[in-house]
Amino acid sequence: MLHVFFVCLYVNNAAITDDEPSFANAQKVLRTNYVAVKDVTQQLLPLLKGSAAGARIVNVSSMLGQLEVN
Repeated sequence: MLHVFFVCLYVNNAAITDDEPSFANAQKVLRTNYVAVKDVTQQLLPLLKGSAAGARIVNVSSMLGQLEVN
């Protein structure tokens, strides 16, 4: 028996911040806030595209994720 799975909704709510300015901390923040989101999205995209229900991706952020231009 063949089982086929699809995903209708993917909610990303993972984010971190680090106030200590260092290259290692910047890498950690980018790995979590960008790279991990991109990688999981790419892995789930075929399952999302296969959904007949009209799949959605929801990225949740906080004020800490806001970019400020001075």
